[in-house]
Amino acid sequence: MYAPDSESDIDDQASELENVAGCARTFLDVLGPTVAVRPELNKAIELARAQRRCAENQPVVFAVYDLFALARTSAELIGLSGTLRAADVCLDVRTGPMAGVHDPNEAGSSFFAVLGAAGDLDRRHRGRLIEAGQRGADEGRGRRGGRPRVFDEEMLSQARRLRDEGRPVPEIARALTIASGRNAGRHPSLASVYRALSEAEA
Repeated sequence: MYAPDSESDIDDQASELENVAGCARTFLDVLGPTVAVRPELNKAIELARAQRRCAENQPVVFAVYDLFALARTSAELIGLSGTLRAADVCLDVRTGPMAGVHDPNEAGSSFFAVLGAAGDLDRRHRGRLIEAGQRGADEGRGRRGGRPRVFDEEMLSQARRLRDEGRPVPEIARALTIASGRNAGRHPSLASVYRALSEAEA
């Protein structure tokens, strides 16, 4: 649960989740709108994932007071809905225009279908931007080539995950560290990140 406002709002949301929705455990992040990392939300998602793995034949429901409790921007909503869908976790929105239980496996689930389509559009657009950035970087250096060998599979996987979360390429580059070779311990260049992500989409 994400509660950016007053203590009364927090109490109301907690009461709805615990007493009405019957949640076994609630998580609370009291953060300002500029804070990017939401540790309690991440813990809640990890718990839902773990419960789903332990009880494959039982539904796991992730309940939030409203959509603003789940995400503060459309990009966050697209990313988090994809995370819940990949984990095969249902979403229960208690109030607001999208109130109801949304099952990612249910035919006609408009919530996950629409956000999944929006995520695909964003990924395609980012792919085009990455290709354009790669071409510009290569032309500026007067060279072309494949993915640098410093980009191993683990590093590429991390880069793709950060990209799918909506992180810009400069931020992705700062979050990555080259594991081996003469540049070990350093961050990859922007051109390397652009190139690796572009080839991964090919």
